[in-house]
Amino acid sequence: MSLSLPPWLLPLLLLLALLVGGWRAWRARRGARWLGFVLLLQLGVSLVLWQLLRAPAPAPAATALIVLTANHGLPTDDPQALTRALAEYPSAAAYAEASVSALPEAGSLPLGEGRTLQAVPDLATALRLWPARRLLIIGDGLQPRDLPAIRSLALDWQPPGQLEGVTDLQLPPPTPVAQDWVLRGQLSLPQVAANDHSLWQLRLLDPAGTSVDQVPLSADGRFELRARTPVAGRHDYRLQWRDAAQAVGGELVVPVQIVQPSPLRLAIQAGAPSPELKFLRRWAMDAGLLQQSQIAMRPNLRLRGGEAINGAAAEDWQQTDLLIIDDRTWRDWPESRRAAARSAVAAGMGLLLRQTGTLDRIAGERLAELGFQAETAEISRQLRLASPARQDCDAPSSEGKDAADPVASGRCLGLGQLDLQRRPLRVQADPSVPLLQASDGEPLGLWHPLGQGRVGMLWLSDSHRIALMLGPAEHATLWAGLAGTLARAQGTVQNDPRSLEPAWVGQRLTVCGGWGQVRDPTGDTTDLLASTDRPDCAGWWPRRAGWHALLPELDSTQAERWRYVRAAEDAPSLWRASIQRQMAAQVATAPTATDPETAYSDSRWRWWLSLWLLLGGLWLLERAPPRRSD
Repeated sequence: MSLSLPPWLLPLLLLLALLVGGWRAWRARRGARWLGFVLLLQLGVSLVLWQLLRAPAPAPAATALIVLTANHGLPTDDPQALTRALAEYPSAAAYAEASVSALPEAGSLPLGEGRTLQAVPDLATALRLWPARRLLIIGDGLQPRDLPAIRSLALDWQPPGQLEGVTDLQLPPPTPVAQDWVLRGQLSLPQVAANDHSLWQLRLLDPAGTSVDQVPLSADGRFELRARTPVAGRHDYRLQWRDAAQAVGGELVVPVQIVQPSPLRLAIQAGAPSPELKFLRRWAMDAGLLQQSQIAMRPNLRLRGGEAINGAAAEDWQQTDLLIIDDRTWRDWPESRRAAARSAVAAGMGLLLRQTGTLDRIAGERLAELGFQAETAEISRQLRLASPARQDCDAPSSEGKDAADPVASGRCLGLGQLDLQRRPLRVQADPSVPLLQASDGEPLGLWHPLGQGRVGMLWLSDSHRIALMLGPAEHATLWAGLAGTLARAQGTVQNDPRSLEPAWVGQRLTVCGGWGQVRDPTGDTTDLLASTDRPDCAGWWPRRAGWHALLPELDSTQAERWRYVRAAEDAPSLWRASIQRQMAAQVATAPTATDPETAYSDSRWRWWLSLWLLLGGLWLLERAPPRRSD
């Protein structure tokens, strides 16, 4: 309840205070300086009391503003239709007289009649034109440039309908060569009926356009695709989805960074040259592996590559990550050398035994030393690998290609369609894990742990035909996977979680850790601008899509780091989904509309504090001893 006072009361109180102060000064015979302090304090107490006795100032009316963003879906060309559409929102009553502002991403808008419809460059400009404490945001949501302007405003949000396309994409972190990486995300297709989603397929295509993995579309749209890249570098894979008729519904670039923490140190030992060995060495050379090889050409004649390894002691293998040896060489080695190799495996080295000959008693004993029990089996030598066939190749035309040519026709084969050969063996180990499998489920290789390392056995005879029929990339992928499974464990790759966050053209990116410049895909360099939040952070606004290289400062020893930047038009559904998620988070934490009756009641404590300070000063002056007379 407020107290109403007549306007003449304050001058009367001031006059009475001055009279009382002068009378007390005369009685106490104090000086003029003391009297001046007393009168000033009394005047201050009177003013503070007047402010406290007044009713609290009412808060201004809770003005509202309607903000149109991208994909708002409102008929802005017809003012009456716009008013009718706004009236359908749940909180329409609070915005009955609100003005309408259109941000640049809302598109070209004419001026409406009745309601004020104004195009503005940003939200801060709209709030200067129409000061408001409550906003109704219609469309995808506010861009990052407008978020600082809504920190103390009440928010209502009317999002558009369900998105179509990829709405979530979780990129893999930088992955070592020949290790599996996983792509996860969600695909939204509102037009697909609930019982037809399984007819849609999602495919992961490598930079050459080859399908490396595919899955049917799940009911909730979530997907998980796997791949393995045999070459280090930055690769642009593609995520593609197709309908029941195999028509492409859309695709999206998937940037993947493959790293080589340290070159794999490979040793190859063979008892005779062969096409299989030739292509194996070619793969190791092209992959940049530190290779040490020794091939027996004839008695007392060996072809060596790299520094020769004695191998008589386990310490000789400390600089080797993987030893690939055939059964002939393993059988001819003396027991001391085989024991040294087994000890090296127990210390972490990997060993792969290639079974190239027939299985006899001695060969079986040598395999038993490595933990394998093998026997000859009555099974077909011919096989096909367990791998999906390519479906993105056209049939060979009659012009310029001979359909009967095995090389020409083999280019459009997948691993699952290429006929290969194996040794007719049944191999067991306890415990064991399949190293490679045929399409019929039969293993073509096994591995099992031995101490800190792994021992593998492979009885696939002609993997070199993969390079001849399908190309070196397919052959490299196969052997990179085998080597990555068995080789000595490498150090973990240090990943920066911020590098996996979405980065968009025109949006500020912040990096921390001593970076000085950034190089865009065209080679132009830009100096990073220091951040005001943290002294070790800096930022920039990308202008082009693609891979950007962060360059360290001059006094830094760290290597450059890469960051992929997307353009909003290249991934519209992913861009809109990120804006909507950001908008939903802002609405969830926004304050509610302020109550005008209590808007400023919390500011009156300052007046009470001032009153007590002034009264305390008066009390001290009253207690001061009078001036001594001469």
